[in-house]
Amino acid sequence: MFGYVKVFKPELKIVQYETYKAFYCSVCKELGHSYTPAAQLLLNYDIVFFLILKDALLAEKPCFVKKYCSFNPLKKCHCVQESQLVKTAANLLIISAYHKLRDDIKDERGLKRLLQFIIYPYFYLMWKRAKKREPEFEKIISQAMKTQAIVEQGEDLSIDASAHPSADALGLIFCSGEEGENKDILYRLGYMVGRWVYIMDAADDIEKDLKVKRFNPLKSLYLEDKSEMKSNFNNKALEILRATAQEARLALNLLDIKRNKPILENILNEGFNFSQACILRIERGCKHEYSL
Repeated sequence: MFGYVKVFKPELKIVQYETYKAFYCSVCKELGHSYTPAAQLLLNYDIVFFLILKDALLAEKPCFVKKYCSFNPLKKCHCVQESQLVKTAANLLIISAYHKLRDDIKDERGLKRLLQFIIYPYFYLMWKRAKKREPEFEKIISQAMKTQAIVEQGEDLSIDASAHPSADALGLIFCSGEEGENKDILYRLGYMVGRWVYIMDAADDIEKDLKVKRFNPLKSLYLEDKSEMKSNFNNKALEILRATAQEARLALNLLDIKRNKPILENILNEGFNFSQACILRIERGCKHEYSL
């Protein structure tokens, strides 16, 4: 996950946005408590979607409490009371961040790679603790990274084949611990969200990847577009992303969501549209960016 899966704040009601922030702050608190304050800097929006989704399927409602903000001690913020689900989300984030760092070290060069080597021991220590707590997630992600590396050594791969390892991993993570029909639906939802994130990341990095001659599944689409503004590439990429997002929305609608469905729908609708517009520089544009 790379931070593309986030809410579109202007379309949320205040109570919905405050609920979203409460889940966000809960993971932040857990990272600081279970790992180090530095681990809180790894927090991204994607993990919050996972947390809200899994919570929305539980019969028991979460309990919210007020705690002082780690980055602003004078301010109190709502958080979900300590729970195993929040701990799981924090552990998953650490495992994902560690494997992403390892992948970046292989791809980067120069000063950036040196800096990554410097911080690697800290990630490694946190990862050792996280993988003991979530061995299933560690197995899923490590296997996906290995498969992804092998797949990306091929030439002229389809977007479907390129995105499959990452999409499959997120599908397995989403349906972990579930049984029955929900398991298959969650796998489908996770698969489509993972596919969408993979293609978004490829679209975001296309120019840099071509410059350093790195694998990118959208390379052929980009090179086909002869226009200066690359409008054809943007439109084709947008078409693929919209089709993938629609499949994710269809899967969400099949789930028995107990609460916070408007937040999840906002992320898969307005949130996805906003992220697409920013990366592809079309439609809404990026001038209305916001933060928590």
